[in-house]
Amino acid sequence: MLNALTEFAQQNWLTLALLAMFFASLANLALKILVKNQAVLKINWITLVPVALLVLIALAAGFFFFVNGAVFKITSAQMFWIAAVVVLSLATFACTLLALQNGKVALVTAVLSLSTVLVAIISVVFFGERFQPKEVAALIFAVISIMLLVL
Repeated sequence: MLNALTEFAQQNWLTLALLAMFFASLANLALKILVKNQAVLKINWITLVPVALLVLIALAAGFFFFVNGAVFKITSAQMFWIAAVVVLSLATFACTLLALQNGKVALVTAVLSLSTVLVAIISVVFFGERFQPKEVAALIFAVISIMLLVL
């Protein structure tokens, strides 16, 4: 089953990326609907700390049960990157939530799409990836178009 899924993902990466973009777009629209009601941001976040602690305890218990229990084999390096993804995703969600409160959903998500350019730059520095001149031009046009859109 896992091999079939891996093969499907390799052969259909563009379809999967388009689906991810579609779902992210719907999530951003849903988030805009949520933040239109300003009461969402008036939550007493201190009351959520015990819930967050319970979630962390559950995650730690799951880690020791599943990882140390040999259900999954996860290295400490993989666990670090999983934690990094979770923390960065939560930070992204928080910033998006606040930006959508006062910004137009189309403009906020346009700025979010600049992550493509940042990822491209980072991929050159850390992974040694190279881009063709037309790809560099497209990235430059992306930055210019979003700057014209939001400024």
